[in-house]
Amino acid sequence: MDSGFEVSVFSRALADIRMNEEAVAFYGKISRKEDLETGQSVPVQVAVNGFTGHGFRLGYLHQDDQWTVGLGASLFRTGHLMTGDLSGQFTAVNDSDYNFDAKVDYAYYRDVIFKRPDVDEAAGLGFSLDVAMAYKVDENWSWSLRAEDLLARIRWQDAPFTVASASTDQKSYDENGYAVFAPLLSGREGYRDSFMQNLDARYYGAVKYQHNAWSAELRGQYQFGYGYAGVGGGYRFANGFAVTGLFWPEYDQFGIEAKSGNWRGTLVLDQFDWNEVQAMSVGIAYGY
Repeated sequence: MDSGFEVSVFSRALADIRMNEEAVAFYGKISRKEDLETGQSVPVQVAVNGFTGHGFRLGYLHQDDQWTVGLGASLFRTGHLMTGDLSGQFTAVNDSDYNFDAKVDYAYYRDVIFKRPDVDEAAGLGFSLDVAMAYKVDENWSWSLRAEDLLARIRWQDAPFTVASASTDQKSYDENGYAVFAPLLSGREGYRDSFMQNLDARYYGAVKYQHNAWSAELRGQYQFGYGYAGVGGGYRFANGFAVTGLFWPEYDQFGIEAKSGNWRGTLVLDQFDWNEVQAMSVGIAYGY
């Protein structure tokens, strides 16, 4: 039996961008200048959440021959704030013209929508809880459950923000008479003295089969409002270095995990094509 407290350090980054499929399809038609369906009305919902951070974790770990149970609390400094949403609507006037109206409210480290110049980046302090358990059935089979970012919050100081409306009341057209997407913007910008960013909790479950150096896994994951299953396989080298590749077929998401001693690194992307990546998670930890 082995139990006790543990302290670890980590660095992490999160980028989560979500846009409803109907809006993606309609905007794709506009970009390719395809014929629109007159009278079609499409809602637009875009949400973004991201940050980078580094900090330390204080945890308690209990281990015996079959069970491993861990609890932890993390405190971390953060930067690269990006959070907010855009909601609106596309309406096709005819096969080459459309109206667009939207409202946006977001905070950021860099204004990618309105190109606000000379933005002072906010600094934040984050907190989260985690819990994990694993059970070894026999020498080959095991299962595990883990929850991260429970009650996770980041408090930002002097966070840049923009609240604005966008519309196509004033339009321009290309040489073929197709409407150009250049909405007119109006609103306000400034700095919020104190701003709270909430992080989505992440839940994981796995069943693993280990045979000598090779392993195979079936995993489940719930994150960013989606639940899905994945498969993976790994190899543990003689020096203790282990690498695992994972694939989540429902969303074409893939990940790589590497572990050596007390060091652990993870990279998870939601697309094979880098230009189409919407959600990404990166983590580096020591003793965690």
